[in-house]
This record gives sequence, C-alpha cells and structure tokens, in this order.
Amino acid sequence: MAIPPWAVDALRRGVGSIMEKVPPETIDQLKKRAGDLLTELPQSAARGVDSVMRGAKAGKQSVQRWARRHVSLITPVVNASGCLSPNHVVGVPLSAEAVEVADESVHSGLLFNAASQQRLVRRISKCVVGNDLAILIASSVDGACLAVAASKPGTPFFFHRSQSPRLPSGTPIPDAFSAGHFAASGTRVQEVGSADRIDANDGRSVPESAVVVAVDIGSGEGPWFQSLLDANSTAPGSTHSSRGEAGTVKLSSKLSKVLYMPAANWSAGEAGTVSYPVTPEIPSVLNSLASDLDLIITPGNGILGGPKSGLIIGKADWITAIARSPIWLSVEADLGTQASMVVTLESHLSGAVEEIPVQAMLRTAEENLRSRAERLAIRLAAEPAVRSCQITASPASLIPAGKWALPSRQLRLAHRDLAPAHWAEQLANEVPAVLVGHDEDAIIVDLRWIQPSDDVALVQTLVGPSVLENAPAAASKDAGPPNVPPTEAN
Repeated sequence: MAIPPWAVDALRRGVGSIMEKVPPETIDQLKKRAGDLLTELPQSAARGVDSVMRGAKAGKQSVQRWARRHVSLITPVVNASGCLSPNHVVGVPLSAEAVEVADESVHSGLLFNAASQQRLVRRISKCVVGNDLAILIASSVDGACLAVAASKPGTPFFFHRSQSPRLPSGTPIPDAFSAGHFAASGTRVQEVGSADRIDANDGRSVPESAVVVAVDIGSGEGPWFQSLLDANSTAPGSTHSSRGEAGTVKLSSKLSKVLYMPAANWSAGEAGTVSYPVTPEIPSVLNSLASDLDLIITPGNGILGGPKSGLIIGKADWITAIARSPIWLSVEADLGTQASMVVTLESHLSGAVEEIPVQAMLRTAEENLRSRAERLAIRLAAEPAVRSCQITASPASLIPAGKWALPSRQLRLAHRDLAPAHWAEQLANEVPAVLVGHDEDAIIVDLRWIQPSDDVALVQTLVGPSVLENAPAAASKDAGPPNVPPTEAN
C-alpha cells in the first residue's frame, strides 16, 4: 500500500529537524564510515569466496584420497621408518630397467617361449662366478628354505639358538625349513646351544651327515659353526667329529653348511665389500661362498634392489638337486620376477649400481641428507598444524634385528592436536602410505630410505587435508606461539 502524501511530508519534517540538531562532524563521520563499509564489502566477499574454494578443494582432495585408499589394490609406500626392510613392508624400489622387463613379461607372451627361457637360464648362470657354482630364484625366502629342505629328505638340519631370527615374512628360520609336508617326510629340525652365546660343546649332537644352518646378522661373529670347524681343523688326525684333549666336541668338516644372509652385496672384489657408509661392512655373497660354504640363501629385494624373491646360490650339484625336487615348481619365481632379478644382478656385476634406487640411497652422503632435512623442516615448520619440528641424527638400519647401521637424518614432528601414535597410524593409512616411527612426544620421519623424488609426496601427506581436518585448532589465534626455526639436535 502506498504511503499517503501527508505521511511523507511528516517524515521529511521529522528527519530535517533531527539533522539540524546533529553536529556537522558527526555527519562527516557517518559518511566516512558508510564509504569504508562499501569499500570493505567486495574484499569481505572475496575472502568468503576464497575460503569456500579452499574448503571445497580440501574436501575434494579428501574424497579423492578416501576413494583411492578404498579401491587401490596396491598402496605405494614412502618408507620413513628408518629401516630398509621393516617387517610390515614388502619390496623395495626397482630400477627402471627391472620394472620394464617385468612389465614386458606381463604384457607380452614372448618371454614364455622356449628360446627366451633358455636365454634367461644362461643369463642367470652368468650372474655367479665359478664353474662349480649355480643360482636359483625362488618366489620368496620362505620358498627358498623349503626347497633346500626338500632336497635333503630325512637329513637333520641344525640351528643355533643364538642365531635364529625371523625371516622377512615373520617366520622363525627353523620353522621355514620344517613347514608343510617336509616335517612328515622325515626332515628334522633341531636347535642347539643357548640364546646368549656359542659354546664349544654345542656341536655334541651334530652328526657328520647333518646340514648346519647359520644366519649372518652383522654381529661380526660369523657363522656359529665356523669356530667349531676352525677348532677341529687345528686338531691332528681325523676330520670326523671327535673329542679333543679338553673334552670338547668338534664339528665334522664333512657337514653341509648353509648360510642365510638377510643383507648382502653382489661384489666380487678382493675386499668383498662395497664402499657403503655402513658399520659393520655388508658381506659379499660371492666372496662368502669361497669360505667353504655349500649354499647361501638371501633375499633378492633388500639391498640387492631386486623384486621380492629368495636367491639360492651355491655348489652346482646341490643346486641341481634342489631344481629337481618335487617342491621346486611350486616355489620357483615366475619368469617376470626372474628376468627382473637377473637385470638387477647384471647391474651389480657391470658396476651400474647407481641405476638401482636402493643402491643410490645406500650411497647417499650424510651431507645430502642434512640439506634435505633442513629444507623439509623449514617447509613443515610453517604449517599451522605442526606444533614443533626438530632435526635429529640417529643411524638408520638395514633389517629390524640386524647390527648394520649407517648415518641418517630424521625430522621429529609434533602435531598441535593429534597424539603421535594417532598421527602415525593415520599416515600409514593414507595414499601414499607414509611409514614413520613415533615416541610419546613426536613422530619420527627418517630420510635415509626416502627417494628425493618422494619429498613432495611426503610433505603433502604429512600436512594433507585429512590431517588438517583433524586439527581444528591449527588456525586458531590461541593455538600457541609460532614455530621456531628448526635446528639439528644431537
């Protein structure tokens, strides 16, 4: 309904009388404030739109990560745990050539013809030096152990309790030789000695027809049977098990000797080692075979840098018996894995080890790791969700139970709202998964086993949308003092 003319006149007279009573300076202030409001409106709208867009982007990324996590069959892993072969990770980064030949084996049938298989066998045989040596490639270390046991039906296998760690699968090594139907077929596994030390009498119950199995975990002690064999070799006369002057029982030199090497290089130089910054030095497979061993079992992945597999290297007659055993066809690696492993071993023999990612990480200088740690720390310390960031210099390891250690750098990160254990679990469930250590105060991101090309993915996962969504106080003005520049702690 329209306002009557008399009402309009009354309003004008009322407003006019009010305006006459308002001081001029107050009117000027009102005009200025109105102008400021009109100026701020577009900026406020822009900030609101920007906030909405950021929220939409974070939401989209969160949905994408959730979708990938629930539909992906294989989750890529950034290994920041500080251990090259942690128990919950399978495999290591492969070289481009190894990946290419494995891909060809999947997409092409040419590898499966007779000529290709013969060529593969010849190239495998050339990976070991010596006419009396041969090599087989099993699908896993467990499969390699089963195959060795199957080739000696009815023969007792002896292990020392002080050298019986678990395989990468988590299986205790004595169990790997007695699993399945081999125990029923007569293969007997026995343990001798105590868990704390090796004694001269530990060989009392070992017959000369037995197989003795030792494990090299980098302790520097050598195979448990070696000291007993050395003592026997100094005694005059018989090479059979006998009682020495002091009443100690010595092992026979006729025993079959097997060594499991969870970490080994493939060099054949005089020193038998490669110039890694590792203490103690990593032993050589080929040089270890020269010390009167019959067989060596070692993972094809790990520091060799090949696909997940188990290598059996040793005397040709025993290798032939293993290949002819009924179990071998079920534990032999597929042709693609074998081809990929051969390419990797050929890189070792040719000296082109820099093409193998694991070998490149082994040779990364400590100064390089320090520089990367400082750059990443500066980037992460600027994130609102990160409460503190500190650089440490603890050593990294090759295997969980081994003695091998090499210099490294870590980032100790504390979240403003998430507990370290919760944050570590969340990172392990992301895509890519980031495996980190943690204590009561912070997560620990070790850089030794992370390729430089993965640094961006590492940062994005550490401070990604899903992490920030769980940290509502991260952007609060009352969240605490700003991060200080990161420094290296001893």
